[in-house]
Amino acid sequence: MSTNSKKKWDRKRITKTIKTILLGKNLLQVFLRIYVLTVILGAVLLYSGWTHKAWSLENTTPYTFWDALFVSCSAFTNTGLTAIDIAAFYNFFGQFIIFVLIGLGGIGIISLFFIIWNWFKKSNEIKIDHLILLQSERGNNKYSSSYKSIRFCVIFIVLTEIIFGLLMSFWLCFVKAYVPMLLPNTGSPSLTYDDKNHLINTYHNYLDALWAGMFTSVSAMNNAGFDIFETYSSIAMFRNDWGIVFQMMIVILIIIGGVGYPLIFDIYESRRIKHLGLSYRYSLFTKVGLSSYFIVLFIGLAISYGFEFGAATSKSLIGVETIHHEWGNAKTFNQIFAIFFNTVSTRSAGFSSFDQNLLTEGSKINYSIMMFIGANPSSTGGGIRTTTFAIMFISIWHLIRGYRNVSLFKKTIPSRTVRNSFIITFVAFLLVLISSVIIFYSTTNNKGVLISNDPNFNFTMVLYEVTSAFGTVGLTTGITNDAGTTAKIVLIINMFIGQLGVSTALLVWFKKMSKSKDILYPSEDVKIG
Repeated sequence: MSTNSKKKWDRKRITKTIKTILLGKNLLQVFLRIYVLTVILGAVLLYSGWTHKAWSLENTTPYTFWDALFVSCSAFTNTGLTAIDIAAFYNFFGQFIIFVLIGLGGIGIISLFFIIWNWFKKSNEIKIDHLILLQSERGNNKYSSSYKSIRFCVIFIVLTEIIFGLLMSFWLCFVKAYVPMLLPNTGSPSLTYDDKNHLINTYHNYLDALWAGMFTSVSAMNNAGFDIFETYSSIAMFRNDWGIVFQMMIVILIIIGGVGYPLIFDIYESRRIKHLGLSYRYSLFTKVGLSSYFIVLFIGLAISYGFEFGAATSKSLIGVETIHHEWGNAKTFNQIFAIFFNTVSTRSAGFSSFDQNLLTEGSKINYSIMMFIGANPSSTGGGIRTTTFAIMFISIWHLIRGYRNVSLFKKTIPSRTVRNSFIITFVAFLLVLISSVIIFYSTTNNKGVLISNDPNFNFTMVLYEVTSAFGTVGLTTGITNDAGTTAKIVLIINMFIGQLGVSTALLVWFKKMSKSKDILYPSEDVKIG
């Protein structure tokens, strides 16, 4: 081999090695590495001094790169967990970085890249390996229509975010809302209004209202749960009376973002084809996804009402009723809506209208289960996904009834899908359980005491935090504020797996994609159960 040929071969080998390290050996590894690199880039920008305000409510503790990485990951995975007060710590540039990360994570960075790339090329042609990537991120179960559905949904979602962002900005500018204040050493619920003396900064300030409205719209649509209101209480200032109008706008966006791209596209196609006078049959995904999403929501809502209104003294309801009311005798309605909004938020959104520590233990466990289930596949939400839970539940019911096959809406579910639903649930359960134990025995509270030794904390609170991370929800009992490096790493892993999906997270470790060449051995039964 000549010297020039050897040098050329060495350069190719080095290039190939670098490409393998950066992008992996299969499409799913490419998928994961792009996500990781985006989060790291976001963390670098958020850690830089360009993104910070001159002063901060968080200045009692040092701001580390782990904090920046955690916020970046939480934004990109559309979770919302953070130990940093976004409005108080980050300037407009920092908030904009978080805004972009939320949008990229929600829409799908790969999907957005191919849409922009094809728009510049003025072509709708896309390679099969690219279609596989798109299908893994936000597509449906058909490669052929994944790109078309993603392109429509991205346009629809962006336009909806703009419209609701403008509506929210007008509301924030012209409707009064007051910053909740803490009442120390009173034994009262933790949040109350400060006698209408502290208006939020967006009132009669349209530039601030416009930015807050657009940020909240994108955060709600992508089920992220981040906000930039100058308060430490999420949207607690909007939890009563006219604030319910603002909450309803958030609820609509949460549901649109949580039902999944394929379902949105299927509904659009049905309207388009029926307009032409033709019949249309909804896909099984649409039927299962839509029904399971709302069944989980309404059952969880009924259970929450039972725990909160059935309790002798429900702290969450007391917290709502101590807030000033402008509607006079609307206290009960405000309480009902407070539980409704926070239950909807467990679908993967993370906005809260009261301190989650005020919930009864029963509601915390109920919400943990709902967050573990999560939203629909190919949506902006995480968890095991509603369709996984639906198939697993129906298969158990059919087993009890003595059926040999699992069917839904007059369609037989493949045995492989049924098996995978149990595997996904089991692996996710182990992940959440092990993560909760690690955090429980490694995290200290603000007094430096291990949570496991602090009588004010319990394992339910830790489980609530971990399922919130895995479901990419963002509801918190405050443990993230005290989380050390170990706990932050554990929560980051849960957020990533929750966003990617358990099945994708498992497959990403294999060097080659499965070629479906299973070896069939002689069968022999084993007694179980």
